[in-house]
Amino acid sequence: MTEEQNVQHAEEMPKGPKAVGGPNDLIYHYTTTKGFYGIIEDKALWASTISSVNDAVEVKYPIELISGVLDSEIEIRRTTISGSSPNDEQEIQTLTDFLDATLQFTHTPTDAFVCSFCAPEDRGDSLSQWRAYAGKHSGFSIGFSQFILNKLAYEKGFWFQNCIYDEKEQRTTISSLVSRLLAAAALTTEPKDILAIWKYHLGWYICIFKHPSFISENERRMFTVPGQSSQDAQDPNNNAEVREHFEPTKIKHRPGDSMIIPYYRFSLESEPSPIIHVRVGPSPSTDAALANAQDFCQRNKITANTKVELSTVTYPN
Repeated sequence: MTEEQNVQHAEEMPKGPKAVGGPNDLIYHYTTTKGFYGIIEDKALWASTISSVNDAVEVKYPIELISGVLDSEIEIRRTTISGSSPNDEQEIQTLTDFLDATLQFTHTPTDAFVCSFCAPEDRGDSLSQWRAYAGKHSGFSIGFSQFILNKLAYEKGFWFQNCIYDEKEQRTTISSLVSRLLAAAALTTEPKDILAIWKYHLGWYICIFKHPSFISENERRMFTVPGQSSQDAQDPNNNAEVREHFEPTKIKHRPGDSMIIPYYRFSLESEPSPIIHVRVGPSPSTDAALANAQDFCQRNKITANTKVELSTVTYPN
């Protein structure tokens, strides 16, 4: 295998279960009333950086897990090396570079952009999700066609994946990637290329590795990882004519509760619309909340194939 072929092999995209389905297979995005208003009026989702999510565990967990795998790989080589060949030293240096990049991940303002969805089992009407994402008073869940949204994601340079909650699978996945990249590093004269590939895959896995205790959420994520200059590396099918390269110039900023948050505007404009179902969350004024939501959706021309209805959940006193 030539050096070029070896690096190309190392660039192969991570494997994982893709969230695809038929046009009527829905996934749900829970949001506040303000968030719902913005999505419908702007006809777009705002994919925020993974490092600026509300729950710090979302990023801390995968970084600690991946760092732990790298620490173990480094320690194994340090304790088993007898005679320290140049190749042994190169592997330790490569792993150390990977570890440094992992620990510095959240220091990069535009690390990875992500938008979260829940599986359709509860039809967008989960008490725990209302409490977590919809705000203190009310909120909305938006049911998207999995099929249409996945198509839009592909065209815009985003990926759509189920989150991985199994720690053994997470560790095995990282170990496999490390082995592949170390083999590539041994055959290339450009270590920076291998490090760039690591950083890209790192963003990928930080987006989809979640703590096992959250497995009941069955979360699916739509995300993109800037910084990969090769469009072919982002597109396993090399179908450049239909896949829009992610453009950093489209990154915008919004005020968050404690920081300025970078985000990417993901347009939902499509025919047919990917929005199939809207559910109004628990509200003290149910009739008015439903009527106003229906009128708002109609005026924004998304109700032709969209059902708007009330939540059947009530908050316990």
